Amino acid sequence: MTAMGGVLPTPAAIKRSIVGYFVIGLLLLTAYVALVVGLCLYVAREEGPITAAFLVAALAVASALIALAIMGYLDRRARMQALILRQQALSMQGAMAPFQGQLMGALHPLLPVMIRQSPIASTVVVACLAYALAKSKGVGRSSK
Repeated sequence: MTAMGGVLPTPAAIKRSIVGYFVIGLLLLTAYVALVVGLCLYVAREEGPITAAFLVAALAVASALIALAIMGYLDRRARMQALILRQQALSMQGAMAPFQGQLMGALHPLLPVMIRQSPIASTVVVACLAYALAKSKGVGRSSK
């Protein structure tokens, strides 16, 4: 898990928000235009086309509200999934803690001898150990 794992939004969440807010903005713009046209027609005629213009505006507003509700639901569901993944990673981290301590305790006295005998091999061993510890901490896992 990265240091900014709970702060930065994922690309999928950003994409979903952009598309959702674009649709909401478009529908609200449609409602505004329909309201203005309806008001103009009302002043001009007082009957007939007004009902249609206000009906279009009401439908656009209702559609925007439905889209907003769907976006809220999808965002909430994505946050809940991320929370579940975070909790699973933390529980796995807690299960690996005893093994990490044992591994470091076993390698600590051997490391100076390994470095003196074979510096390249000891570098590879330390790199593998760092990789294993990082993976056990959840580094590099995606939140998909």
